[in-house]
Amino acid sequence: MIASLEAGGGRRTRARRVLLAVSASVCALALLTSGCGGDSGPVEPNGLNLFFTESRVQVTRSVQIEAVHTYPRARDENPACDWYVDGTPGGNAMVGTITQTNPATFTAPPVVPAGGTVEITAVSRASSALTASDTLRVAFTIRYLDGENGSDTSSGGTWTNPLRTLTYALDLVTDGDTLAILPGSYDPDHGEAGNYFVPGGVALRGTSRDSCLIYGSGTDYSVLRLGDGATIAGLTVGNWDEDDIAILTTGGGLIKDVAVSQPFGLSAIRADGGRRTRSNDVVIEGCELVNAAATPTGRALELYNSTHCVVRDCTISGWEYGLYINRDSDPLIERSTITGNKYGVLAAGGGGGLLTQPDLGGGARGSVGGNTIRDNVEVGVSNYTEATIWALDNTWTTDPPTEGPPTPADLYNLVGGTIIWTR
Repeated sequence: MIASLEAGGGRRTRARRVLLAVSASVCALALLTSGCGGDSGPVEPNGLNLFFTESRVQVTRSVQIEAVHTYPRARDENPACDWYVDGTPGGNAMVGTITQTNPATFTAPPVVPAGGTVEITAVSRASSALTASDTLRVAFTIRYLDGENGSDTSSGGTWTNPLRTLTYALDLVTDGDTLAILPGSYDPDHGEAGNYFVPGGVALRGTSRDSCLIYGSGTDYSVLRLGDGATIAGLTVGNWDEDDIAILTTGGGLIKDVAVSQPFGLSAIRADGGRRTRSNDVVIEGCELVNAAATPTGRALELYNSTHCVVRDCTISGWEYGLYINRDSDPLIERSTITGNKYGVLAAGGGGGLLTQPDLGGGARGSVGGNTIRDNVEVGVSNYTEATIWALDNTWTTDPPTEGPPTPADLYNLVGGTIIWTR
């Protein structure tokens, strides 16, 4: 496990160029524009640049940093410098170490420093007035979370020293990090705030869906709110105290192998595109949304406000609406089982020149179909729009599927739209 913790460094970015110009005199400053004294005579350096080969580094890994003199007319590579880490010459075991060469090699400490960053400073040996500083983020690729045995400390997150609460851990993570959640119940009775934001680019992965349980507190709109590009996988989200939504996403990312079995005030998962021309392209895959309530209630998936998401290999059962699709959304839906709901799939609403138009098979989004849409109490697929909904290569309650009215029926067009179920 330690090997996996230490594997891989930060994402490579363009070299960061930070200029701290230090002028010894008004004349040196004037060199930037007028040349100060004409073109003859020596040209003195007026500052330093720092070039980082990476913007972040993983614990125990190294990154190269170069200091370069800045001239009005030329650039001198590799000036002799003294290097500091958080103000300490050469650094130390707590903040990492740096070589006194140029380019210098910074080696991150075995634990994340307080605040998650260190300040790297280069001081020219030719003139101590010439300095340049910049911050470097030190991070784990994987942080471990153990609600029973962990401890919430800034140095925590290793396999041998896991964090305790999801609330604390989510304040530490940054783009590219993974939180590996060990089995347990993460809820207000165990020190959690009860409502959680997963930043964009962060992955929240449970080690076992059936034993990694996350609950809200009823004090916010949703239990888990996902930033653009966030991932959650391998966990169960429960309704602790009348939350409206289990998982809310407003951008891209992945929701995979997640279970919700309790009804919520609005929906188990809401993908909201914010009415920005079908912008939400989250993938919802392999999820089990099976409402354990005695009667069908609530919405399993609410695909809302121009969402462009993908629903694949999901099991959806026991809800008033299995998929409630609204306001110009055009999700791709394939290989999913949608049974035992009051309404299996409902498409409603439009406006803005677009039509709500899910692709259940053979449509413009490229769905392969393969859905099982049967034994829903009222209707399998309801079309409350004027759009054409493609639904090829699916399994229905009857063969061929029945068309309403009346209900129960497999298919129902209410306002002039069409459902194409056969070639």
